[in-house]
Parts: sequence; C-alpha cells; structure tokens
Amino acid sequence: MGVRKNARYLSGPEREDFVRACVMVKADIVNPGDPVSQQYDRWDLFVAIHRMIQNAFSPGASAVNFGHGGSGAYSFFSWHRYFLLQLERELQRWVPGVMLPYWDWTDPTPLLTDDFLGPNGSSGTQTVDSGYFAGSAPGTGSNPTPAPAWWPSSLTGWNLSTAFPSFWQGALRRDIGGSLPSPDAIQEALNMTTYPAFQNAVESGNGLSPANFHQMHNGLHGFIGGHMSSPTASPFDPIFYMHHCNIDRYWAMWQRDGNAGTYPTSGGDPEHHRNDIMYPWTGGTSGYGTNVSMPPIQMPDFSALGAQRNVDTLDHRALGYTYDTSAHPSWLMLPSLLKMTVNHLGDARMWSFLSRRDFGYFLAGSRHPFLTNGDLYGRGYDPARPALTVLPLPSTPARMACWHTLAFMFDWPVFERILKACLASLDTFYYLVHPADLAQPADLDPSMKLHLERLEVPLATKIGHLERAIEHMLSDGRRIVTMKTLARHARQTIEARRAA
Repeated sequence: MGVRKNARYLSGPEREDFVRACVMVKADIVNPGDPVSQQYDRWDLFVAIHRMIQNAFSPGASAVNFGHGGSGAYSFFSWHRYFLLQLERELQRWVPGVMLPYWDWTDPTPLLTDDFLGPNGSSGTQTVDSGYFAGSAPGTGSNPTPAPAWWPSSLTGWNLSTAFPSFWQGALRRDIGGSLPSPDAIQEALNMTTYPAFQNAVESGNGLSPANFHQMHNGLHGFIGGHMSSPTASPFDPIFYMHHCNIDRYWAMWQRDGNAGTYPTSGGDPEHHRNDIMYPWTGGTSGYGTNVSMPPIQMPDFSALGAQRNVDTLDHRALGYTYDTSAHPSWLMLPSLLKMTVNHLGDARMWSFLSRRDFGYFLAGSRHPFLTNGDLYGRGYDPARPALTVLPLPSTPARMACWHTLAFMFDWPVFERILKACLASLDTFYYLVHPADLAQPADLDPSMKLHLERLEVPLATKIGHLERAIEHMLSDGRRIVTMKTLARHARQTIEARRAA
C-alpha cells in the first residue's frame, strides 16, 4: 500500500521523483497523430476534466457541478478523492511507486524552491520564472535553473493549452498572500458531527465559529493565487493536488473517528448522494456528459473503469493508499499488553482498563490527544487533580513508533535491530521514553499495583540503553525533536474544548 506523505518532509529523492513524474505527464501528448497546433498534453487534460465536470449533465439534471458547490455538494470529497487517484496512477506510469504528497496548510515557503515546486510568481506578471514549472524549460530563456538529465527535450516549458480561455493560457502564475487556517479552525472542522457540516466547513469555512473562521479550501486557492485562484484552471498548478490531498487526508481522519461509512443518501445537490455515479467515471452509463466545449480537448472514455459511485470511495485503503498520519494497529505493543494482562489477571482494574474505549486508542492510536488522571487512562478530567496529556503514537507504514520499553521487553540486541530498521527505512519515527522506563519501584506510590516489569530493570541499565539508542540516532544524522511543545498545545486545546 502506498503512503502519501507531508510534502515538507519528503527526502531529496522523493521530491525529485514527484517532480519528474509531473514533468513526464506534462510532456505526454494525448493525440500525437494530430497537427501540432491541435495537440495537447495529459497534464492539461486533467485540468480540462476538472473544468468540464463543473458544468455537466446527468439523466436527472441538466446542469450539475459534480465536484463542488458548498452546502449540499457532498461529492466534494468523493469526487476529488477519485480524481487525485487517477492523477496519482498516471504519475506512477512514469515513476513507479511515486505518491502524491500533501501540503499541510502551513507556510508553503519551504516547498517553493527551484528544485521542487518552483517559486512564487514574479511581481507584476505573477508568472513563475524559474524551476521546473516555469514557462521556459530549465536552462532555456530566462529560466536559470539547470536542466536535470531526465528533462524531456520535447517539453519547452510549463504552459497551459490554448484550449482554455485566453486569460489562463501560457505560463503558470502565482500570487501568494493572505492567511492560513489556524490549528483551532482545522480542529473545529474535524469535530463536526455530521457529514454535511464537515463538508461545508472544509470546503468553504461555513459553520466555523467567528473566532476560527477561515474559508479553508476556498480560501487557500486564493492564498496561492494565479491559476489556483480560478476553478477554470486551478489543477494547472501542482500545488492543487497537494492542497486537495490534504483535504482528502482530513476526510480520512474524520472517517477514522467513527464516521467510516458515513455519506448522506439524500438532502444534497443532484448527483451528490451516496449511490450516485461520479461523472466522468460512468462506466458507459448513458445520459451523462459535459456542457463545456474545449476543442481540441475531448473528455476521455473511462468506461473501462466501470461506473464509480460516491460510496465506492469511502475506504481509501481499498483504493491502495494511506497517509503518514493514519492510525494503524501498533503490533509492537501487543506483547507488552499481553504480558501486562497475564500478570494482572486478578486485578479488577485491569479488566476495567481493557473494557474502556481508551484501550483502543492506546493500542491503535487516534488523532485526538486525551487526558488522564487517577490510576488508569480515562476521559474524565477533574481540573483540581493533576493530569497528563497522553499523545497518540500510532505506528504507520511510513512512521513506526519505536518504544524505549522494547529494549527491556526484547533485550538490547533484538531492540537494536528494530531501531536500525527504523533508521534504515523511515524518514520520521517516534522514540517514546515512558517515565516508567527511567524509574524504579521506590519512585512510585507503593499502593499502585498495576505496573510493568520494566520497573525492575536497574536504572543504570535503562540509562545505558537510552544513551546507546541516542548514539545510533545521532550517528545516522537524525534530528531529535521533543514533544513538550506539542503536549502543551494538545492540553490547551482539550481544556479549551471542555471549557466551551
């Protein structure tokens, strides 16, 4: 299963693979047998598809926007999920294994380099003049960026086809400026309890409180500006796909939080309900088409894909991908939990713990941090009592949780192999040091019965293991980041939510 990662943390080779795949799709001529003046490339075809579905028809309606529309436009999530998947598969035709990254809606400056997405547009013209997405190919015209060895000689620059309105033809434009949504705005959207409310909040910001209001999806198209600011041509900018990839990630997070099968069967715009077909992936079903004419570009025949309905997109893992922030069962925790259960079979609190909903969070992870006080993990929070913020630490295909506890559970040689495997294959992973990993029985309240055998390991051994693990990470050139600030923010967020 492929993993979509945060664009900010892609490695150099991963960045290059993504850019190279985009460039090869742009250089791929759809109709090479036609006169040169009538030819168009596959990247522009995706831009055209996105435009043509905004004014289309179906057996039951003469004017349908299949992917947008604000309140009632339930297919906003599902249509774009499948659209992104088609582009991703096209990229993989040229660079096997490449995945769409996501822009996490933080400052995009680190992404706007000549060897990745290219810079902001020039003052006045708004055109991108350097990098791989400039109007002139690298090393030609006014583009100072050196051409990579893989650059296709047939591609003279990143320019939009004359099939589009004249205002949007030519070089890519950007005019970055404005505000980004706050973490509180994103969290408020994720806390929406119904699909219509969540979709409306993410697409347009409607329903967010005045203190957190931001237009979210709509506003960020305007934030990038240029081609991104218009639904006519927004997919011409590669940032479009990273932007919508992040939206798809938020939908996946919302689904994970108890909404996996949620999709309205009524109450929305025409063709935006659970079992409705998504145009243009109709499987040859008659009565669908577009009201937009864009010669020489024609809507492709997607009948081989079969009829794709909104409901078919609900499980993104079934479509073959996941995100580096998606929760997965942490198999490394299973031996520890099994051991703890066996050791405390006679303790009533053990069974209370296993029956709690939080046990699932402890094992499989959750996007929400939660608070604990008292003897066991729980959601009840008494401000008068001390509490700790418990951060979810799921392992994922791209980011495995590596617990210091394992050094005692498996002995150092086995743990060292796990740590080296993480360093060899993962860009980012958690190394969690629990307080009990550096504690001794005398440090704890003697009335506490529920503890792990790791407490019996001599403190000198624990510190020695930790020092050896840190040496491994530093020698691998890793940067160690603590979670203190994240924990503080998580606690403030939860307390503010409870106060509200």
